[in-house]
Amino acid sequence: MAGVFARDKKGMDHQLTEKTVPLLICPGSIGQPREGCTDAQFAIYDREQQEVTFLALPYDNAPVVQKMRDQNFPETLWKRLLTGK
Repeated sequence: MAGVFARDKKGMDHQLTEKTVPLLICPGSIGQPREGCTDAQFAIYDREQQEVTFLALPYDNAPVVQKMRDQNFPETLWKRLLTGK
């Protein structure tokens, strides 16, 4: 059955089957990657074309990692920038 699955503010899941459904897009995370990609991830929405393009750009994360280490951030957070996981 076609549709969109969505979670409401109470944590309940619903299937939306209307012809048109407003969307909320998660473009990824510039600061804390999760998919094995260490690039800065983001999305661009083209309102005229009604398209979302997901992008990733490499950046030098070493200075950020060093600042996080200097500020005693948890190791799991700064290592994630290096591994993308």
